[in-house]
Amino acid sequence: MTEVLSSLLSPATASIVNDDVSLEFNGQIFRGFKSLKIDFGINNIAAKFSLVVANSDNGGVISLFPTDVSVVIRIGSDVVLTGWVEVVSPSASPEDSGITISGRSKAGDLVECSAVHSSGQWRRQSVEAIAEELCSPYGIGILRPNAGTGEVIDNFEIEKGESVYECIERLCRLRSLLARSTPEGDIRLARAGKRRAQRPLQRFIDPERQRENNIIRGGGSFATTGRFSEFHVIGQSPGSNSSYGEETAQGSAVIHDQAILRYRPKIMLADGAANSDDCMRIGSWEVAQAAGKAQQSSFDVVGWRQFSGGPLWEVDLVTEINDEETGIIRNDLIINALSFIRDLESSYCTITLQPVAAFDPKPVFNSDAVELWKEVKPVNR
Repeated sequence: MTEVLSSLLSPATASIVNDDVSLEFNGQIFRGFKSLKIDFGINNIAAKFSLVVANSDNGGVISLFPTDVSVVIRIGSDVVLTGWVEVVSPSASPEDSGITISGRSKAGDLVECSAVHSSGQWRRQSVEAIAEELCSPYGIGILRPNAGTGEVIDNFEIEKGESVYECIERLCRLRSLLARSTPEGDIRLARAGKRRAQRPLQRFIDPERQRENNIIRGGGSFATTGRFSEFHVIGQSPGSNSSYGEETAQGSAVIHDQAILRYRPKIMLADGAANSDDCMRIGSWEVAQAAGKAQQSSFDVVGWRQFSGGPLWEVDLVTEINDEETGIIRNDLIINALSFIRDLESSYCTITLQPVAAFDPKPVFNSDAVELWKEVKPVNR
């Protein structure tokens, strides 16, 4: 395997440190990027990347980077993304020149490509069985949670023109699941919030404790926009030996968000076949998601690892915030979005968090929820 260094680094002097980023394709490994960004999201089935290579040798580097090639991206020895180069963008100015290489994990094809199946319909199949049939033409495997994905789906049909991802998203919504890429390029079906980070996010004011800080900058946003006092889900389900009559004629459910005190109704038609139980699951999930999106914090954090030599930060980790600068002190927050960033000055993570309850399939909205982020307190200096 050949190792190629961009012109930002000299092959004679470059050293591979723990968090060197490498891009491998066609038997070659590239390192020494001027800047980079790798994005992950708990609600995004595909991760994406953008890497900038110096191009100081009159354009010679561009020939090394064709589009539509399979790549593996590593941080140190950790694989973080397996996918495709989709765009190569050379640019130049009097001050600088470079090439931006961007793409997505293998699941990016599922976002853009239409769902194709011989019959377009499944009866009494599990979520993972349907997802496997949809993804197998793309060489993408399906990993399911140890506890399984729940009851089989009585009836599921592809809607005309929808993408593979839209099909999988509808499936997951029926069983309160998430679908996202693994570092190796497959799809993992999972329920969120089952793993805990090994370190909290923290920023102390006391000079004697500031060496413990890992927060560089950031804060929170707490809103009621996008939330509704009552959420109506209406569905339709075909009959069966055990389910018929009114139950199938008009499946429906109403979920209340008690944190919203004024009258704000929302009506949603369930995708595809859905009985009353399905409508309750779908509505509970949508209400929880809306509550989570309205209560977010985002912080830039030193480095890409939870501690020196430790594991990388990941989406779907549960952690806590202790930020004395903003007064945000919270337990049980889930990382729902994450970016590994390197610019000309430093390497850092941007970590976005929501309450774990945003991904809880059970509706838990009591009077305590009226006080949004009640733990946020002013700082006495």
